[in-house]
Amino acid sequence: MNAHRPRILIVDDEPAFCRATARALSANGYAADVVSDPRAAVGQLVVNLRLRIPYEIVLLDVVMERSGLDVLRDLRAADPDVEVIMVSAHRDSSYAREARSRGAGDLLYKPIGTSALVRAIEAARERWEGALFGARQEITDVTELLRRSNAYVAARRLREDHGIARPG
Repeated sequence: MNAHRPRILIVDDEPAFCRATARALSANGYAADVVSDPRAAVGQLVVNLRLRIPYEIVLLDVVMERSGLDVLRDLRAADPDVEVIMVSAHRDSSYAREARSRGAGDLLYKPIGTSALVRAIEAARERWEGALFGARQEITDVTELLRRSNAYVAARRLREDHGIARPG
């Protein structure tokens, strides 16, 4: 596994699940925070973004006081880069389709074994890092394009200012 361990936010209204999941993640070297109120999840995500210690991954229960799918929409609006893994005790394929259509990367069914949890976290980490690398590459490409564009404009201005004919 990669040396970088993602910061994880667990959002679930079942305290026993939160404790067990946080313990399993901690035993595998991950840092995880827990929010049991779905309304507080987006606030916690935004606070951490502002503190520049963002969560890379959110484990989000589907069925809570507030729909996990609605929370997913709000999480993605607050931080489009966060990877979301939906968690559910209900094996309903419509949840999986809807969650994926709203930007969730995966759906795990409770009870979740530690090895399945770690595999899902690592897959989410790889998606997050891949997106980050892609964004960095786009920035590099745009920077290079601007550099070349600025050099072209500067050369053209020099030619015009000094009456130098264009070569070729």
